[in-house]
Amino acid sequence: MGNRAEGLALALLRVALGLLWLQDLILPRLAVQSWTAGSLGLDAAAGWLLPSLEVGLVVTLLTGLLVRVAGAVGAALAVTGAVNLATAGGGPGAPGVWAVALLAVVHAVLLVGGAGSWGALDAVRRTGDAAQAAALGRSWGLLALTAGVAVAVLARGSAPLWTAQHVIELPRGLLSLGTWDLPGALVAGGAGLVLLIGTAPRMSPMVLVALLVAGGGAVLVVIGVLAGGVATASLLAAVAVVAAVCAPHLQGAGGGGGDDG
Repeated sequence: MGNRAEGLALALLRVALGLLWLQDLILPRLAVQSWTAGSLGLDAAAGWLLPSLEVGLVVTLLTGLLVRVAGAVGAALAVTGAVNLATAGGGPGAPGVWAVALLAVVHAVLLVGGAGSWGALDAVRRTGDAAQAAALGRSWGLLALTAGVAVAVLARGSAPLWTAQHVIELPRGLLSLGTWDLPGALVAGGAGLVLLIGTAPRMSPMVLVALLVAGGGAVLVVIGVLAGGVATASLLAAVAVVAAVCAPHLQGAGGGGGDDG
């Protein structure tokens, strides 16, 4: 019971951190964007380097893939932010320094403890469990399909229909799934539907189609063809990553069931 409780606690911590990164709440608090890029001689890359890193952290934390790497990167960013705040604000007593230091400690917990026992691709990679792979595929497929349908409903009657942008969020802005346009919603919903189909028995090749659709959609968001930001690109990239990791295990089991023999 102790190991299960610890694994669940790590999983909840991982998802909570992933949601914080998803809401674009951490980098502004760390105040590390210009400082980090400048100290590394990467001023020209500041416009894409750290946002790309942010998307990567969201995807790894929410999907539970390479979580120890994500913990190390997040801890390093937090330490960088604490140093920056202390330097600019007059020492360790400057506002926010200790909060950011605590953030570094939280990421370090994941560095030591790993992904946890729930909803983690690292566990699928370790065990090769086809049932677990199918469950994760269904969960992420359903999430992407729901996001796509929600935007399609919001876009109904909008003018212009194909380029109007819509924000998906919980009441009072508690959680945002980003800014979307109708083409992006169709890409996400299509990828989610195909991923769901791919988890069905003897339908595993469809998972590779979901990988291509979601991965292509994430790239189109990054280069600005589709509307969206960190949250939109992260959701599409997460679906692509889930499809890529789960596909070999589903194919090895003859589909999503694992019990069909």
